[in-house]
Amino acid sequence: GVYSGWIVAVVLVLLAYFYLYYSKQGYEIAVVGESNNTARYAGMNVKLVFIRTMLISGALAGIAGMLKIAGADYKLNESVAGSIGFTAITIAWLSKLNPLTSLVVAFLFSALEKGCESVSSASDSRSAGSVHALRGGSSVLFEGR
Repeated sequence: GVYSGWIVAVVLVLLAYFYLYYSKQGYEIAVVGESNNTARYAGMNVKLVFIRTMLISGALAGIAGMLKIAGADYKLNESVAGSIGFTAITIAWLSKLNPLTSLVVAFLFSALEKGCESVSSASDSRSAGSVHALRGGSSVLFEGR
């Protein structure tokens, strides 16, 4: 069957997309992101928008972490997060902060990561460095578009 975390993630991505692009609060986030002064002039409570956005972001990060621990790893240890934050920043930047595009970019990055792991584990230690260099180089190629 399908891992339930994928279903939750896809639903959250769709909700985030509609929230950001089709709600008043999403519009406020866009305006505050462009210019605090413009948002204040338009009558928006900038502090409230910041706080609301950080609370929602924290909740989404918490749900993602819970899904990772409860569904994939079944345990909490120091290697759980790894470089996920750096990868997430790259995915968000490549997708131009669009939730739907980030789903596609994350899938492609995941395939690249798993492929690198497979090649690295199937080869000797000398070529493992080459595989990671290839992964980093392909990231730079995608980012340089």
